[in-house]
Amino acid sequence: MSRTHGSSRRRPSSRPSCGSIHSDRFGSHVTVNVGVTHNLQPHRRLKANIGTGYAEPGLGELFYNWEMYGGTGGNHLGWYWIGSEPQTREILNIDLSLEGENKRPMRRSASSTTRSRTT
Repeated sequence: MSRTHGSSRRRPSSRPSCGSIHSDRFGSHVTVNVGVTHNLQPHRRLKANIGTGYAEPGLGELFYNWEMYGGTGGNHLGWYWIGSEPQTREILNIDLSLEGENKRPMRRSASSTTRSRTT
């Protein structure tokens, strides 16, 4: 293997993506994701990803109201009412992983955190 080829394998590669979501009720939102992979040595990779997300309220949050019964067997009757203004959620996700394989199948160790904010 030549030195040029070996050095190019060790450079990080990235994969950015961007998306747009539009709703007549909740407006437009942009999501962005970037992933980077760095080859540490043959068959060992360090990966990092950061991304944003967006979630609109589900059908249950938008339209349902019904009488509820408790699952404890007790007398817990009541009504489930949806609030007057359903809220959207903005999400930030960050993860870091180390991957590798040898004669055995691939192994992966990962750490991830997700933060969600109601808007």
